[in-house]
Amino acid sequence: MMFTINNIMCLTHILLKIYNILCTSGEKSEVRLGGLISMSGDVWSSKSVSDGVEFGLAEINARDDILKDYNLVIDIRDSQCNVGIGMRQLIDLLNSQPPMTMLLGASCSIVTQPTAQTSANWNLIQVSPVSGSPALINRAQYPLHIGIYPTDLELNQPRINIIRKFKWKRVATLVQLEEIFTLADDQLVESLEDDDVEVIRGNFKLDPTLALQLVKKSDARIIILQMYQQVARQVMCMAYYMGMYGAKYVYFVPGWWSNLWYTYNVDETNCTIAMMYIMVNNSLALSASTLSPYPTITISGKDASDTLKDFLTSLDDPTHTIDKEFASFGYDSVWAIAFALNISENILKNEGKSILDFNYDNQVIRDVFLVAMDMVDFEGMSGRCWLSQGQRRGGITRIEQLLKTNDGLQKVFLGAYDEFRGLVLERNIQFTGSKIPLDSMLEKIQQFGVPLWIFLVYTILATLGIATSLSLFILNFVYRNKKVIKLSSPTMNGFVAIGAILCYITIVLMGITNRSVDTQSGICCAQTFTLALGFTIGYGALFAKTWRINGTTPQGNESSLKMQS
Repeated sequence: MMFTINNIMCLTHILLKIYNILCTSGEKSEVRLGGLISMSGDVWSSKSVSDGVEFGLAEINARDDILKDYNLVIDIRDSQCNVGIGMRQLIDLLNSQPPMTMLLGASCSIVTQPTAQTSANWNLIQVSPVSGSPALINRAQYPLHIGIYPTDLELNQPRINIIRKFKWKRVATLVQLEEIFTLADDQLVESLEDDDVEVIRGNFKLDPTLALQLVKKSDARIIILQMYQQVARQVMCMAYYMGMYGAKYVYFVPGWWSNLWYTYNVDETNCTIAMMYIMVNNSLALSASTLSPYPTITISGKDASDTLKDFLTSLDDPTHTIDKEFASFGYDSVWAIAFALNISENILKNEGKSILDFNYDNQVIRDVFLVAMDMVDFEGMSGRCWLSQGQRRGGITRIEQLLKTNDGLQKVFLGAYDEFRGLVLERNIQFTGSKIPLDSMLEKIQQFGVPLWIFLVYTILATLGIATSLSLFILNFVYRNKKVIKLSSPTMNGFVAIGAILCYITIVLMGITNRSVDTQSGICCAQTFTLALGFTIGYGALFAKTWRINGTTPQGNESSLKMQS
C-alpha cells in the first residue's frame, strides 16, 4: 500500500496526539488568565482583591468537581489605578504567550472602561471585580465586560425604600458632575419623581457653593451626596457654616468612602474635626456589601464569615490592608470565571473542542464563553452571584449609619437590601432629637375663629339690627307723603336703611367664614362686597342728606342767634 504525503502527515498528527496524552496522563493543563489590579499608586490600592483572587484560585484548583482537567493560573499586573499604566499593562499581557482565556480587572472604573473597550477587539472577556461605574452596563460600548461589583445604580432602590419608609416627599441631591455619579443620579431622580417625590438637584463641577445655596433656599432636609470623598469634605464644611446640620437634616453618603473620610486632610478646609463630627453624625452610608450578612453556605462549603476567616488565615500578613473584605469580590470574580469555563468546556466537548482552543481570533468560542457567563449563578462570599447580560444581579446593599459610640463615631450595621429579600433592617435608624425629621418646613393653614357663643350673640344682635332697619324702611316708605317724613328726605332714609342692612349681613358672614368656610369661598368674597356696598350706600345717603339740609336752610346772622335759658 502506497502512503501519500497527506496520509503520512495525518498519521504523524495522530501519533503526536497519542504521545501528548500519554506524557500528560494524570496532569492538568494550564489555563492562563490575565489580571489588571491596582496594587500601588496614590489613588487606591486593591491588594486585597488580588489576595482574594489567589485564595479563590487555590480552592478551585484543589477541587475535582470543576475544571478537573485544568489548573487556572493568573498573570496579575499592577495598573496603579492609572489609565496610561493600565493600558500599557494590557498590551503587555496581549503580547505574551500563551494567549489569555479571560481577563480579570481592572479594580478602578477609570481603568476598566478603556481596557474593556480595547480587550473586546481581541475577543477577550473582561471580568471586573470592583469597578462600579454605571457606564459599564452599556453593552454597546462594553460588549464583553462582566461586572461582579454592583454599580452605583444598585444603591438607588434601597435609598428609595428608606425614603418611602419615612414618607419623605422632598429630597435634594448634591452631585459632582462625573459620569460615575451623574448616571446614577439621573436614574434616582426619575424613580423618585415616579413616586411623586419632589427632587431639588444641586449639581456642580468644581465649586459646590451655588448648589448648596440652592438646596438651602429650597429648605430640603433629606440630602443625598454623590461625589468623591475629598470633595465631600469641602461640601460638608460649607454646609456647616450654612447651618445645614442638626435634628432636621439627614444625609445619605456612599458607603464605599474610607471609614474616616471626614477626618482626612481636614486642615485643607475651614472646619475642625469636631465640626465634621457634627455634620456626619447619624448620616446613612449605603454600599455594595463586601460580605454576605446572611448565614447562607457559600461555594466554599462554609458561610461568608468563616470563608473570610480562612482567607485571613491564608495571608502572610493579615494586617497588610484595611479593606480586607474587598477580597470577597476578587474571590467571587475568579469563581465566576471558573464556573463559566466549566460550562463552556462541557459545551465545547460535544463539538470536539476545548477551552484551550481559544485564541484572540476565535469568535465562536468567545460566544460560548458569553453564553456560559449568563448561566453563572452561585453563592459567593459577597452574596449571591447571578450574572445576566454582563451584570451581576442579586447583589446585596449594606446599610450602615455613623453613630456616636464610646470609641467615637463608628459605622453601625443597620441592615441590608437585595432584590429578592427587599429592605431588611435589623436595627432602627436613629435620628438626632429622636424624632423622624420632616422633609421640609411643614406648611399648615389653620383657621382661627371667634368662640361659638360670641358668634351667636353677635348674630342675634345683627338680626335685630336687620329687623329694625327693615321696619324703619317699610315705615319710611308707607308714610313717605307725611309732612314729617317728607321733610326728612324719605329717599335718603331708605338708602341709609338698606346700607345698614348690608352692614349687619356682613357681621353674620364674617362669623361664618371665621369658623368653617375656606378663605377662597363665595361667602368670603360676599362679606367684602356687602361691607363695601353697605358702607357706601348708607354713609353716602347720610352725607347727601346732610348736604341737602345744609343747602335748603337759610343762613342767618350769627350775632342774632341767642341761647334761651
